[in-house]
Amino acid sequence: TANPPTKKPIMTLMKQARAFGVGVVLSTQNPVDVDYKALSNAGTWMIGRLQTERDKARLLDGLSSAAGGVDIGLVDATISGLAKREFVLRRAGKDAVEVFTTRWAMSYLRGPMTRDQISSLMAGAQPSGATPPAAAASSSAVPAATAATAASDLAHDETTVMPEIADGVAVRWIDVAAPWLAEVGGASSGTRLEAALMARVRLRYDDTKAEILHDEEYECVLVPLGETADATRVVPVDHDDRDLRTEPPATAVYRIPAAALSKKTYVTAFERDLKDHLSRTLTLELPANPGLKLYARPGEAAEAFAIRCAQVADERADAEIAALRDKYETKATKLRDELAAASDRVDVLEAEADGKRNSELLSTAGSILGGLLGGRKRNVLGKLGGAARSRGTTKAARERVDAAESKVGRITAELDELEAELAEEVTEIDARWMAAAKEVTTVPITLERTDVTLGFVALAWLPVA
Repeated sequence: TANPPTKKPIMTLMKQARAFGVGVVLSTQNPVDVDYKALSNAGTWMIGRLQTERDKARLLDGLSSAAGGVDIGLVDATISGLAKREFVLRRAGKDAVEVFTTRWAMSYLRGPMTRDQISSLMAGAQPSGATPPAAAASSSAVPAATAATAASDLAHDETTVMPEIADGVAVRWIDVAAPWLAEVGGASSGTRLEAALMARVRLRYDDTKAEILHDEEYECVLVPLGETADATRVVPVDHDDRDLRTEPPATAVYRIPAAALSKKTYVTAFERDLKDHLSRTLTLELPANPGLKLYARPGEAAEAFAIRCAQVADERADAEIAALRDKYETKATKLRDELAAASDRVDVLEAEADGKRNSELLSTAGSILGGLLGGRKRNVLGKLGGAARSRGTTKAARERVDAAESKVGRITAELDELEAELAEEVTEIDARWMAAAKEVTTVPITLERTDVTLGFVALAWLPVA
């Protein structure tokens, strides 16, 4: 987790233990899991080969914090050039780093002796305070009989001596309490040990398009072993170091395998084939939305990814609708300006038409009355003709008002039509993006051979019935 329960006490020890005369040894195969603040408090550093740049970067960060005078570039180059069993040594008070290697401890002993061999070796030996020869003879018959019985219990393909294993191959004995024992054909009450190959592999799934960089650990067991190690038959199991013992059980009986375990090439061929097999067959299946160009993160639940797709689709719909509104707003503003101008024109023309009508009524009434009261027939007829012309002018003004009002109505209709068109397009955009949010498929993220890194391979002895 981000803040494991062990972090605080370890940090306290690294910072304060020295003041109380207590030393701390911090050993890890994954430097990236350790806080660089803890690393910076270490006085003596022994750095072996590192497989990833992240591990190296974490160590160099801690080293630069601990000793500012150390040439980090030189240390980086030195770590990168380490051979097998070589370590970089950095000691407090010294800026220069050293390289040291482990020494070989070779033994030419062939291994544990059988009971028959012990009997042959001890024949004639008389321990101090021994019983009389007669009693000794009678008592010595018991272990001889037991040894004979034990030898008779062995099948033709079994031995009490572990078969020869090639140099450099790690050997482990699988604990009978391992929870995955039955999955690979083992038995917790098994009295025989069968050879198996165990591997722990680091897988790196990376995809530029999906912006994925995800590491996983894969563990597997291959059993039984044939003349060649068929990596396609490995069984994935979740094992850890607690399931593997470095010492054999008290009474170990080994089944002699068909595999040539004394040859290192047997294991190296398995490692090569395992990398090929895993790079071909293992994939990381991730939900993806091609329309939105979204990919789920490793471990992300399908419901969470669906919610994220809906949110992104909603945001993109809003952006498209905003651009569409800007486009329509230009047209709408132009029509509103025209509508305002047309409305003003109607008001002006109506005022003019009302003025002409009133003027016409007053002028006509006054002219006719004046003519009649004046008593001249010709004047009356002339005034009537003038009134007729005034009515024609008033009619023309009214027609201009009607035309202006018609233009107002037309512009208003265009505005209504524009708003309806905008609403229709907004609905279409929203529906299209919501449909895109639901188009979720599955995309496989595959492995390349360089993405498969072997971390631990061992010859393990599996208890079987």
